[in-house]
Amino acid sequence: MIAWLGFVLLITVGEARAADVEFAAQLRARLEIDAKDFDSDTDAQLFTLQRTRFAARFTTDSELTGFIQFQDSRAWGTETNTLSDASADAFDLHQGYVALSQVFRQPLTLKIGRMEMIRSNQRLVGAVGWSNTGRSFDGVELQTNSGGLSAHLWAASIRDSSTSPETTSQNDIDRYFSGLFASRTWAEENQRTDAFVLWDLDRDIIPSGPDIGEDRLNRWTIGANHFIHYQGVRASIEGAYQLGTQDFDTLKVDVKAHFLGMRAGYALTDVSWSPELAVGLDWLSGDQDPTDELGTFNTLFATNHKFYGYMDFFPRLSGFLGLRDYLVRGKVRPNGATSVAVDFHWFRSDKDDPAGENRFGYEIDTIANYNHSDNLSVQLGYSVFVPKATLDQAGVLDNAHWFFVMTTANL
Repeated sequence: MIAWLGFVLLITVGEARAADVEFAAQLRARLEIDAKDFDSDTDAQLFTLQRTRFAARFTTDSELTGFIQFQDSRAWGTETNTLSDASADAFDLHQGYVALSQVFRQPLTLKIGRMEMIRSNQRLVGAVGWSNTGRSFDGVELQTNSGGLSAHLWAASIRDSSTSPETTSQNDIDRYFSGLFASRTWAEENQRTDAFVLWDLDRDIIPSGPDIGEDRLNRWTIGANHFIHYQGVRASIEGAYQLGTQDFDTLKVDVKAHFLGMRAGYALTDVSWSPELAVGLDWLSGDQDPTDELGTFNTLFATNHKFYGYMDFFPRLSGFLGLRDYLVRGKVRPNGATSVAVDFHWFRSDKDDPAGENRFGYEIDTIANYNHSDNLSVQLGYSVFVPKATLDQAGVLDNAHWFFVMTTANL
């Protein structure tokens, strides 16, 4: 169905000719010293990641535009000998789509192809820009933006079992991700409200047990957010509920999970260094026994790096127990080009572990940013994670450390 819609679009705009082409490039290198294995007896790993992107945007004299972005993502030294390695296995198409505006002579834009999807603050759908590869989706999107109201309706193919248009596997194991996301700005754009419905369907079958042959995943996520930015005040409240069914150890269980996020902060913009203080809570529901009903909230295709600590331990380490992340953030801006922020995360599980503990530990992230110009920026950071009872029982005993320095050039 997604491919058919794309074919119709291409036929519709096939006569358009390119009138203008704009090129852009990004070169980003990040050195990391990684001692995140919770073992002080092992040496830290030192490596450098590099991401190179080259993009071209095509604009026609009609309502048709096209965008192509190629990407090379690698770690230094992995090829060992560039004279003998011509595989280009780190090279890929990150984005490639066409967009038709004024569909049906209405304020609608239709996009088809591979594209990044950034919804709101990327809490559930994001591009994961921190990653050395980033995330994009193959699909179709219809969007509108008029009078302070914007909406995105999309269908994306996450996994396609077809090896060619004529051949499919014995079982339909396709996976799709679709959704409707709407935003409304208020009060001279100082406030914004989001509402969304997301559908994640995995047609891969449960291989055995009483629910053999059933879909592995049929999950809906429904929610809303509200953001306030007025003078020095920044505040937000986010909520979502998940329902549906999911495979757990060959059992088809009902999904009933929730998420709540709150942030509040204030910046003294009219004093030296513009100090800012913020507090927050992220609550991802958990479950002690997922075999009867799954109460663990899934963050879907989020950019988790933005919310749960720079070391990226969570929500991964929380497992099925869920997460409560209490945040305190301080930030200063010594000048217009430099900022320094310190984040303190206190991580607890939503549900107690078998020993009755719920303390994962705390993380401190110190991040400095320097914008040399509009095209060149440098970011460096140091993080430490101190494990507590819940992780200690899993054999995690020592503190984890991590340092990075990253340079980004946009050309």
